[in-house]
Amino acid sequence: MHFYFGWRCGVWIFLAGLLATSAAEAKGTTLSAGRPPLLDEAFNAFLAHQGRWAYTETFYWLSFDGKKSRETIVRVDPSLPYAQQYTLIQLAGKPPPEKLLRQWAERGEKEAKRRQKLAEDEQFPTYRKEDFQMQIYNEKVTPLLEEAVVVSEDETSVTYEIPMRKAGGLSQPRYEKYRLTARVSKRLHQFEQATLHQLLPFHIVAAKYTDGLNEIEFGSPDARFPTVQVKTTSQVTTKPLFGPAVRSQNVTVRTDLKHVTPYDERFGVRIGPMRTVEF
Repeated sequence: MHFYFGWRCGVWIFLAGLLATSAAEAKGTTLSAGRPPLLDEAFNAFLAHQGRWAYTETFYWLSFDGKKSRETIVRVDPSLPYAQQYTLIQLAGKPPPEKLLRQWAERGEKEAKRRQKLAEDEQFPTYRKEDFQMQIYNEKVTPLLEEAVVVSEDETSVTYEIPMRKAGGLSQPRYEKYRLTARVSKRLHQFEQATLHQLLPFHIVAAKYTDGLNEIEFGSPDARFPTVQVKTTSQVTTKPLFGPAVRSQNVTVRTDLKHVTPYDERFGVRIGPMRTVEF
């Protein structure tokens, strides 16, 4: 994901498919056995509308002293032809170069091929039907919805902690580098907030990253549809080999949200949800 998308190594925001299951589950109302009903309903409602929103996404950094970087702005619209689905409008406060615009057009076409490959793989699944995955940086994990526990509750919402294990089957060990939580509205049975809190430090090149936290806020731009991600805030403390630790923060805000019919469905065929979601 060029430049602006690169900072998050594919950090497609958590519930951007906190989870993925079969298309039948996503469109139905039957609860999955063992899952907390409120969490399961919120998940199925959210999943059913993934890839069906057009939006303008604005990204910027906040330094440790509160200074804001120049904004990078992208328009995403899955209803347009593939080469037009990702449009880089502004890069660090400036018009993007022509070469980068072409690369973003190619990105839409590559994404279409990837979705087609996933659809083909669905015909010959090598995993259990209820399995789904998240990709956290370079690691694939499986959230265990059936083992979710309530960590807090008030009159309006319930917050769940959702354990994870490494992808690859029930024999794989638990994934304990991050703590995953999701807050669900009792009235709407929809997501309000999700967090992915880094628990263990990791090294990249000559620095150690600690105390990482991703927070995803959900909003309701159209009451006819479930809540959708509208803001993501990521914080990280970097400790270099030499010198003091530095805390930074990046913010992504989505505006001008519009529910659309994906270009993939122009022939009347509904594409099922993805089973692997990047974070």
